[in-house]
Amino acid sequence: MNATQNQIDASLEGRSSAIGALVMVSPTPNVNRTALTNEIERAEGFVQTNYTEPSWTRMQTALRSARNIRVNVTATQEQVDAAMDNLISSINSLVEVESDPGNGMEGSGTEADPYIIMNADDLDNVRNNLSAHYRVGADIDLSGLDWMPIGGTQQVSFGIFLDAFTGSFDGDNHVIINMRVTDVETGNIGLFGAISDALIKNVRLEDVYINAGERSGGIAARAQSSIIENCHTSGAIQTHGSRSFGIAGGIIGAASSTIVRDSSNSAFIYAGQFGDAGGIVGIGEAYIEIENSSNSGSVKGLIAGGIIGSGDVSVTRCFNTGLIQRSDLVTEFDLGTGGIVGYLRSGSVTESFNIGSVRGV
Repeated sequence: MNATQNQIDASLEGRSSAIGALVMVSPTPNVNRTALTNEIERAEGFVQTNYTEPSWTRMQTALRSARNIRVNVTATQEQVDAAMDNLISSINSLVEVESDPGNGMEGSGTEADPYIIMNADDLDNVRNNLSAHYRVGADIDLSGLDWMPIGGTQQVSFGIFLDAFTGSFDGDNHVIINMRVTDVETGNIGLFGAISDALIKNVRLEDVYINAGERSGGIAARAQSSIIENCHTSGAIQTHGSRSFGIAGGIIGAASSTIVRDSSNSAFIYAGQFGDAGGIVGIGEAYIEIENSSNSGSVKGLIAGGIIGSGDVSVTRCFNTGLIQRSDLVTEFDLGTGGIVGYLRSGSVTESFNIGSVRGV
C-alpha cells in the first residue's frame, strides 16, 4: 500500500526530532593513550606458534580489550592504565613452546620410541639430551670432523660428572667410521666422554683415531654403573701427548661398577710411558665385570693387559691374540704385563686364555 503525503511528512518530522535530540559525546579530556598504543603494537609483534595455547589465548583477550579501550573516547585514564597493565601482564605470562629436544630426529626419545640417528649431525645432537634413548638408523661417516666427545666435561668429584650420558644408545650394528680426536691436552675422550647408569649396545666403531692426554676409550672414556654390550672398535687409541700418565682401553678407558660383555677390540692401544692400557678396559677403578670379550689389537703401557690393564675385575670367557708390551721406560713402578690382565688388584680370571705375545722390558 502506498503511503500518503501526510504519512511521509509525519515520518520526516519524527526523524528530524530524533536527530535533534542526539547529544554529542565529548572525549574525556587529558587521557594519554600513547603507552597503551605502544604495548598494543608490541603484543601484535608476537608469533602464535611460539607460545602455548592457553597463554596465547589470554594475551589475545587482553589485546582485544586494550584495542577497545584505545578507541573508546569516553575511557578514563584509569581505564586506559588498567587495560595497559592487563596487557603487559598477559605478555609477561606468555609461555614459550619447548623446542624440539630431538632436534628434528624421528622418535620421541623414550625407551619404546627412541630418537633415530641418521647422520653425523644427529649423532652430535645426542649431547643436547643426555638422558634420552637413541638408536642408530644408518652407517655414519665422521670424516672431516674433529669429534667432540659426548659429555664428560663437568666433573664434580672422582668419576662423577654433571654431564654424563645417562640414557641408552643402540648402534643397531651400524658402522660409525672415521671418528677422530686429536686434542692431546684433553681428557675423557671417546664417542662418549662419560656415561653413568647408561646402556650402550651394538656399536661398531671402525678406523677410530684418538690422540688425547688423560683417559680414552673407543666407546667411553669413563663409565660408571653402566652396561656395555656387543660393542666393537678398530683403529688406534692413544693417550701420550704431553701427559704420560694415561689410561686407555679399546672399549672403556676407566670403569667402575660396570659390566662389559660380548665386545671386542682390534685397535692399537697405548697409554703412555706410565699409563694403564687394556684391550677392552684400561683400568677398573671399582669392581667391574668383563665377559665373552676379546682383543686382537696391540696394547702398550706401563701396565698392560689384553683384556684389562689393571683393577678390581672379574674376567670370564675372554681371550687375547694381540701383542701385549710394557712401555719403553724402565722404572721401579713396573707393576705388570699380562695376556689377560696386567695387574689384578682383586677379582678373578676364569675360562679365559691368551695366545698373543707378551713382552716386558
